[in-house]
Amino acid sequence: MSNVWDHSKMKGSTLLLLIAIADNANDDGLAWPGIETLAKKTRQTERTISNQIGKCEQSGELMVYRRDGLHNHYIVTVNQTEQQTANAISMLASRVKESVTDITTELFAPLKKIQHPPEKDSADPSLNRNAIDKSIVPGGKSDDFKPLQKLVVEYLFEGNWSNASWAGRLTNVLLGRSDVGEFAESNITPPVTPDEFERFCRWYSAKKLEWPTTPSKLNQQVFNFRKEGQNSSNPYQLPPEPEQEYIPPAVMPTPRFNADGTPIKYASVS
Repeated sequence: MSNVWDHSKMKGSTLLLLIAIADNANDDGLAWPGIETLAKKTRQTERTISNQIGKCEQSGELMVYRRDGLHNHYIVTVNQTEQQTANAISMLASRVKESVTDITTELFAPLKKIQHPPEKDSADPSLNRNAIDKSIVPGGKSDDFKPLQKLVVEYLFEGNWSNASWAGRLTNVLLGRSDVGEFAESNITPPVTPDEFERFCRWYSAKKLEWPTTPSKLNQQVFNFRKEGQNSSNPYQLPPEPEQEYIPPAVMPTPRFNADGTPIKYASVS
């Protein structure tokens, strides 16, 4: 909870909600208090709580896992390390009996639009705003996320799904719709499609360099890939194999023999 007090960018009653969630969380940030519990703790209505959860989620300080028939599960990400987030996802997967891959894919997918009627006479004007739709921003198709994240794990992390949470963040960078810190600064436009990313990875693999697993480095290498493609007659493809110089076979005279069967020796031409 002290992380939220010290590092959160939320204000007013939205900050109060995030503190209430963090107060229920374990050391890795995982919590699952009910909406009714949060409403009682913060002295607010359940509708207001739902709006504020959307705002915290949009800010990147809260991840929300939703399932019918279950309380929401939350991961508070304020000042958390990647390892703590991975631990929280692993514990969540065990709790709801889902795979880590499915949980990660859902948590890092673009947010769907959640609309709630605005409350009247609210003291905080921000509470009357609808949750922002992450998919309505410059970027690729929403259904590109899962196949693109899979390629990021397969190529950049060599198939190691323990890095899926970081891969999800890089996937949003590739789609140009990250909104958190360095990731937002490294958003790629126009967005990268799964097909283009696979060509990028083959192109990059030919260079035999360490895979770009930071947002800024990934941004720079995609830029280089596209620039090289634009200067080529075959854009966005692997560079053509260099043509080998044709070396004709040596021309040798037809062998001739002496009367005794020994080969005739020819004088070399200098």
